[in-house]
Amino acid sequence: MKTLKEALTNVLSSLNIAEKKEILNVLYHILQKIIENPSRAKFRSLKKDNKTFVNKLLQFKESDELLRSLGFEEEPNRNSGFYKGACKHHI
Repeated sequence: MKTLKEALTNVLSSLNIAEKKEILNVLYHILQKIIENPSRAKFRSLKKDNKTFVNKLLQFKESDELLRSLGFEEEPNRNSGFYKGACKHHI
C-alpha cells in the first residue's frame, strides 16, 4: 500500500488546478466528517455508486489507491460497492 503522500502525489500529478481543488475539497469534507463524528459508522463508509462521489473523486486515476492510503477498503460483498474503514490511526 502506498503512503498518503505517494497516493496524493499520484492522483494530483495529472490534474489541472480546478480538478485538484475539487478532489482536495471532497477529501477535506470526507475527513472532516470522520474527525467530527469518529463513532458514527455512516461517515466511515462511502458508496461507490453515489454520483457525486464518482464524479468528484472516483473518476480520477488512482483515487482508489488514495482512499486505501486513508484506511478505506473495498467491500466486494455489497451489490453497490462500498469503501469502508478510515481507521483512526490513518487519520
